[in-house]
Amino acid sequence: MKIKIEKAKISLFLFLFPFVSFAATLNDVSSKILNFFKLIPPIFASLALFYFIYGLTSYVSGVDEKQKAQAKNSIFYGVIAIFVMFSIGGIVALIRDVLGI
Repeated sequence: MKIKIEKAKISLFLFLFPFVSFAATLNDVSSKILNFFKLIPPIFASLALFYFIYGLTSYVSGVDEKQKAQAKNSIFYGVIAIFVMFSIGGIVALIRDVLGI
């Protein structure tokens, strides 16, 4: 347990060292962290799209019915993931427009 805490401290230090060495303010640090979190939705959307494409290629190249059934399942969950992500993005954009954020 103590080793994990030490590793966490070292990781935090290495993450924040460039900000400290260049005399970054708290606003700079928070903007870097927010920019990092802004990258997460496009990454997940890309993963969902790749999973959908994987399902399509598995379905086309599937030989027996078991493989095609698994591919249909992959396609279904890929479409659901894409739909949910873009729906949430649309709802967030609508709320931001309404509130003027």
